[in-house]
Amino acid sequence: MAQSHLAHGIATPFLATPRPHTHQSLHTIRAALRTIGEQITRAGVPAALGPVVIGLTGNGNVARGCLDILHELPIERVEVKHLHALVTDPNTPLNKIYLAHARPEDYLVRTDGDARPYDREDYYAHPTAYRSVFASTIAPYLTLLLNATAWRPPFPRLMTRADLPCALGLARARGLPGARMRCANVGDVSCDIAGGLEFLERATTIGEPFYGVRVVAGEGERAAAGEGEGVAGVKEANEDTATDVQIMAIDILPTTLPHDASTHFEGAAAPYLHGLIRGYTEGPLTPYSGGGGGDAVQEALERATIARAGGLVGVYDVLRPAVDEFHARAPAVARDAAAPQHHGAARKKRVLLLGSGMVARPAVEVVAARGDVQLVVAGNDRTALDALAREFPRVISKQIDVDSAHDTNTLGALIRDADVVISLLPVTHHTLIASHCLTSHTHLITASYTTPALSALHTRALASGVLILTEMGLDPGLDHLSALDVLERVKGKGEEVRGFVSFCGGLPAPEDQEQGGKGGGRTPGGYKFSWNPRGVLEAGLNGARFRLDNQIREIAPGTLFEHVFPDVPVSVAGMEGCKFEGLANRDSVKYQEAYGVPLARTFVRGTLRCVFPSFLPPPLLSFIGALRISRTRTHTDTQASQP
Repeated sequence: MAQSHLAHGIATPFLATPRPHTHQSLHTIRAALRTIGEQITRAGVPAALGPVVIGLTGNGNVARGCLDILHELPIERVEVKHLHALVTDPNTPLNKIYLAHARPEDYLVRTDGDARPYDREDYYAHPTAYRSVFASTIAPYLTLLLNATAWRPPFPRLMTRADLPCALGLARARGLPGARMRCANVGDVSCDIAGGLEFLERATTIGEPFYGVRVVAGEGERAAAGEGEGVAGVKEANEDTATDVQIMAIDILPTTLPHDASTHFEGAAAPYLHGLIRGYTEGPLTPYSGGGGGDAVQEALERATIARAGGLVGVYDVLRPAVDEFHARAPAVARDAAAPQHHGAARKKRVLLLGSGMVARPAVEVVAARGDVQLVVAGNDRTALDALAREFPRVISKQIDVDSAHDTNTLGALIRDADVVISLLPVTHHTLIASHCLTSHTHLITASYTTPALSALHTRALASGVLILTEMGLDPGLDHLSALDVLERVKGKGEEVRGFVSFCGGLPAPEDQEQGGKGGGRTPGGYKFSWNPRGVLEAGLNGARFRLDNQIREIAPGTLFEHVFPDVPVSVAGMEGCKFEGLANRDSVKYQEAYGVPLARTFVRGTLRCVFPSFLPPPLLSFIGALRISRTRTHTDTQASQP
């Protein structure tokens, strides 16, 4: 609010309003607000602003929280019917903050012109018989609107899109003091997008807590004069346009004070959590029988219970047709749901991890740490499987050769017994694995690139309700997520992406790079081999395709290491002495549309490696040449994403 006033050349004590996330506790925020209040009491607010009026809606916990914190200021309550007199009276003291707590009876009237006052029972029985006049009777007088009301159809909105320009126009038409700053600041604590405040189009963030909207010239005045509704007049402002209304709608406000919020939520949730635990440890949760003197926690848990002992409960039985339909489409899921459940120990989810090589161990470590998962690791390397079993005793290991026709039935059986398959095998196996998953209604996750053969299974997967997630590794995978995060933030600022370059890769520690370092010397190729080195080098036999300065560039298969991007400008802490170079990564062009930047003149995805000045890395071409001569169809059972 204070920043919007400053844009009109008015500095107020509210410029010192604390940002919650910069304080350790609510106590220090209250102290800061009291200091602001003392300054207002002593010196008042600028006359050009006129009386500061805060309007609050709602009667629930959120509204009560607003009232609690606002009373750190020199608050004087005012009834809605007195707002016009208060704001227009030149003798109204400016060393107070006026609070109008608007209730439904203050702004809801009947649509048929009936003069009967608001009746709560009638309103809830016939919501369409009422409309809100908040925009004409209350909003034009407010310096700040705090909305804490919930809304749902078919009830009338507090303010529609048409109402906003109307309220702004009325403030000016009535000649109110500080008219251009009336109804110009809105805090929607409910964060109900396009809800009670229809013109709220998006939530805001802690980093960017507000955004501006503007009214198309003339819309507000015409609406105030009854010449138009102004619906088309509300648009989000940008850096090049003026802002008429500033809106705050942070949907994660409690996280700005994590300690206070956690303490409060812990106290509120603990009784229900303890009730659930008692139900599982002392006996099954029994339905609440009603009547006075009952356990309020048990009663609340009963109302919240959707299913018990494998069956839907109470009002939730209306979901049965949809549940039955889902089970009919997914026999494996239906079988599991119908299986008897042992009291106190729900059936563990079964995860099958295919592959036991270099990538497998960190995956096993993460999955096996979950107490609600039974992990089976299957691979063709008995030594690696035994090592994993020794380190993770709860893991079941199975030796299997996916290349062997003899083990095809074994593979199918393992997949049938799983809820989810994580495949870290080479991409050549994934079509076979996916086919088994579709037959068994088992979900599949893999880090490998999507192949045409896997894409051809898309329709079957949809029909079977089976999720097949590919490109879920580091590269491809996390690089997609980080890239889209950056692109969304850039586009969110209204900027256009003309070029996109992304490099991803594992980097060896400096001591393992430099000749004579404690790690034993240089690492071949300046690349961290976190997966099968043969797979890395085989990937070097692939070609590459990317867009550079609006021209498609291609690198022929087998020549990838002869074409590098030198001196990639990357800064990595602890590796200040390292130069980086990039290698083009497969077909970048096909991702340009998926990333939502079809107009980018440059689009490159690549793999990063480092070159320290103290040595020259061994030429990889000799590796590639030898590999091309000796390449066979034998596969180690590792692994996954390929640069």
